[in-house]
Amino acid sequence: MIANAPLSRGWRLFGLIIFFGLSSYYFVVWRSERAQLTDFPPMYGGARLMQAGEKVYDINAQCREQARIRSDLCMPFNHSPVLLPLISLISTDDYVASFNRWCLILALVILLCVIPAYLLSKDLDASLQLTIFVPLLISVTQGQDTAFLFLAVITWAALLKANRDFWAGLVLSIGVVKPHILLLLALPLAFSRARAFLGFCVGGLIAVLISLSLVGISGLTGLMEITRISATGTTFGVHHADMYSAVGLFARAGLSPYWVWAVFIIALVATSILWKKHPRSIHALCIGIVATVFAAPHLLMHDFAIIAIAIYLIHPFATIAASLLMLTLFGLGAPYLGGYLVMTLTALVHWNRLHRETSHTASAQSVEPVRPT
Repeated sequence: MIANAPLSRGWRLFGLIIFFGLSSYYFVVWRSERAQLTDFPPMYGGARLMQAGEKVYDINAQCREQARIRSDLCMPFNHSPVLLPLISLISTDDYVASFNRWCLILALVILLCVIPAYLLSKDLDASLQLTIFVPLLISVTQGQDTAFLFLAVITWAALLKANRDFWAGLVLSIGVVKPHILLLLALPLAFSRARAFLGFCVGGLIAVLISLSLVGISGLTGLMEITRISATGTTFGVHHADMYSAVGLFARAGLSPYWVWAVFIIALVATSILWKKHPRSIHALCIGIVATVFAAPHLLMHDFAIIAIAIYLIHPFATIAASLLMLTLFGLGAPYLGGYLVMTLTALVHWNRLHRETSHTASAQSVEPVRPT
């Protein structure tokens, strides 16, 4: 059973007050952000290069475009090109106005997530609270495209629950904007829900063909080179020590961050085994999402947002509690500890519920039917 016990009228009112209060606060935070200091310049630069018919993944051209916004740095545009037509549509000579339009689109995508969230949980209170998880809102204020990954993953989970496996995999491929995260969710499907994996492969092929039509072979080659440079953790905005996954633990401990690839393989194998053993369990799915967040080779705070899908299924106020925990520890000078505690607690709760679910199923199967006399 996924749905939580219904809240009383008083608690629902409290939840709505929290929802609108935090939403208003986040709006004020967004309005106070300087658009030039966000993560949007490389996306805007890539869109402007596409509009001009230039090579999107030419790092020198990217830096030239970004210099018109901010001359003191150049962030590599290391995202797949599938969203570039949409970003180009809202990008004009006015950078700040373009940023505001893009944030509006991201906010609408997050609100759209309430629909699959409700279909998955049957809990409107939890589904609303899901959208105000701190990392998810940070992704909007920074102009990141995490909202599209979030929509893809939560819709995928809802469709899997409804046994619409092929469509689930197809929708998951929308998250190709973050392939290093997506693969940890998609590959284990090959061993547990083959039709979902097939749908993902079809969607992935469509995404590749769209990318080829947008930037060509040379563009994809340039993207791979920029991704290689970003993976070194030496460019602005991609420092390993700033990350919330295992790679950040290794970097801050003075170890090689490339040990994360061992964690990546372990998480991939463990998730595949878990999902094969429990192919229909939402709790197994949530544990896989937590493993994905921990093992991702590149995961800053805004991409930590996808763990909210596992959190909100625990309790309607679980995302609020997780946000408060992260914000409190951030204020106390331990910004990463909150993330690791949230991951650990979320995994433990779902592991316990999976164990109870499995025990209940085993007990039900062990009861022999009474034969009529």
